[in-house]
Amino acid sequence: MIILTRDDFRGRFSITFPSINGAGDVVEGEIDVIELEELTKLFGITLATQFKADPLNAVYLPLYTPLLEGKLYSEGLKQVILSLVYLRYQRGDYSMSTENGRVLKISSTSSVINPYVQDIQMLTKLVDGWKALQIYSRANYSDFEGLDKKYQVY
Repeated sequence: MIILTRDDFRGRFSITFPSINGAGDVVEGEIDVIELEELTKLFGITLATQFKADPLNAVYLPLYTPLLEGKLYSEGLKQVILSLVYLRYQRGDYSMSTENGRVLKISSTSSVINPYVQDIQMLTKLVDGWKALQIYSRANYSDFEGLDKKYQVY
């Protein structure tokens, strides 16, 4: 992982890393792919490659802090990428799904939940953050070539 760790996937963004037969490493590998794809879309190939080589370089530190660009607010790069990775992983992880939706584990039983409204709210917030990060990046990094993100569920 580039900026995310397993510890980031707790609480609201909970993802299970099973310890049986290395399944947790498989989950982490899937998350690595999604994280790199999203960073590449956010920054463009050149800047994403530079960022990946040294994500804690001082020139990138402002991206980790909250940003307000016009009416767009970002809690910071890590929060935006965490939200995106979580949403994409949950959409593709069918082992946690049922025919009626995802389940929320409660003790030894589970209750069906419908995450659609929560996902839409999370997506809107992260797209605002994405756009704020891109406005900042466009003004401060000459190699910026990122792709715009739309307000839609995928």
